[in-house]
Amino acid sequence: MKIILLSLRSLLLYGSECLNTYELTKVQRTIESFNVQYGNVPNYITCRIKKNILEKYICTNPNYMTMFKLLSVANVYAYENATKREVNHHNFNNKHLSFDLSKYIKDKKIKYNQLCFDLKEKTNDLLGGLSPYPEIKSKKTR
Repeated sequence: MKIILLSLRSLLLYGSECLNTYELTKVQRTIESFNVQYGNVPNYITCRIKKNILEKYICTNPNYMTMFKLLSVANVYAYENATKREVNHHNFNNKHLSFDLSKYIKDKKIKYNQLCFDLKEKTNDLLGGLSPYPEIKSKKTR
């Protein structure tokens, strides 16, 4: 029993290392800077119905919830900025944000590193120089 608890604890700690305190602060500040125009954009992750272990994990992890909130805002911002047209903030991401969570689960194990990398990369793509994340390079392209 003790081993299982230690394993679970290390899994939770490992998964939460996606953002350090400094990065989390930057992400929160970025969200706040968009609040006037985009504060009404709902989080892509709703947590009403948790379908799998990854969604359950994300819904209990404030760092990942914050990252998904920024991704949600970034997606609406990028579209409006590119098209110079306002969209319905409440439902735009339902049809225009694709983030397939199923690819981050393999054999009932969560691919935390890949999820973290992809969240940061997609947000960087949408926000460019406004993104709080440093530019990251895929291991595939190195």
